Amino acid sequence: RLCIVVSFTLHKSPRSWWILLLMPILMACWICCRGSAYLEALDAESDCQLKIDKFIEMTCDTFELVADYSNRPMMNEKLAEELRDATRKGRIPRQQIEINNKYFPKWLGPVFVALYMSTATTHVLEGDLSVGGFLATINILRGIAGQFGDAYNVLMSLNVLAGPLRSLTHLLNMPIDVPRFKQAHDARREMTRKARARVSLTSTDCVIEDAIPLEVVNMGMAFSSGVRLFRDVTLSVPQGSSVAIKQVSTVKARATLLKLLGQVIFPTEGQVFIPTNLRVLHVSFQPHMLGTGLWLNLTFGSDDVTFERVTSILADLGVQKVLKHLTESADDDANPARWRGRLSASEIASIHLARAFVTSPEVTIF
Repeated sequence: RLCIVVSFTLHKSPRSWWILLLMPILMACWICCRGSAYLEALDAESDCQLKIDKFIEMTCDTFELVADYSNRPMMNEKLAEELRDATRKGRIPRQQIEINNKYFPKWLGPVFVALYMSTATTHVLEGDLSVGGFLATINILRGIAGQFGDAYNVLMSLNVLAGPLRSLTHLLNMPIDVPRFKQAHDARREMTRKARARVSLTSTDCVIEDAIPLEVVNMGMAFSSGVRLFRDVTLSVPQGSSVAIKQVSTVKARATLLKLLGQVIFPTEGQVFIPTNLRVLHVSFQPHMLGTGLWLNLTFGSDDVTFERVTSILADLGVQKVLKHLTESADDDANPARWRGRLSASEIASIHLARAFVTSPEVTIF
């Protein structure tokens, strides 16, 4: 419809071409200039809203602390301050830009009609343009302004979606670690094959895979910042052994070493070799609990585990309260939060460790 109207206008009034060309150009320039500002305002408002959500979440998590120290009025004032800050930095700038965007095409049409009238009046007086054509062109320009305004609003709506779409596209195209893990697994299979060929059995009661040791060969680890934690670490551990790390320079170095041995991360130099027939489980320092019952947390990742085995492991760890709760509570799944509220942080950590023993991998690193 817009193309037909523009063609008719150019046919009846060729001198109005500059108006028909200048109107969409100005709208496009306005979209380019104000579109980025609008996206920045939306991002600012989203950041403020996220900050408020985090503050409310933190307040809910620490409600008992706030109540014990009688700091409810202070937290209320802090929340009110966050809301005012969100209004000042996010909501008001966004609404200002939306108002400008809403009225820009509405006043642009009358301005161009006025420009056309000021330039075409002379041609009407000289007889080059009929009065009917002059009035018809004015009416058509008003319609064209409305059409351009509708197109402008559609483009602004699409521009609002452009920011999240760019962020989503960036996230979907970020590099993943699957190729790195596949490369490490392929190298591990090749090393297992070579190690199987080198091993000579000393007893007929074991298989070749059980005689392959776990090895760390010239392992080094350095971060992109230039900090180096390890250099030329080499050791060999027979299967069935228990190894304790007595001392590492820093806590960060110890945690990194455990992640390297558990193949959660990979060294920058050398290699960590664990035969492919062995399942490796790295138990993180921070306990992680599922939002389910106690039994499902203890048996997560295990198939066909018996109740006797779980209780035996809990008894060996000395967590009698967890053992008692497991044997007495039958409604954990109906209220998953109930059992967590009755246990201490050390008992939660013991459940985290007991889950690894229940899973019973060939290699456990913690």
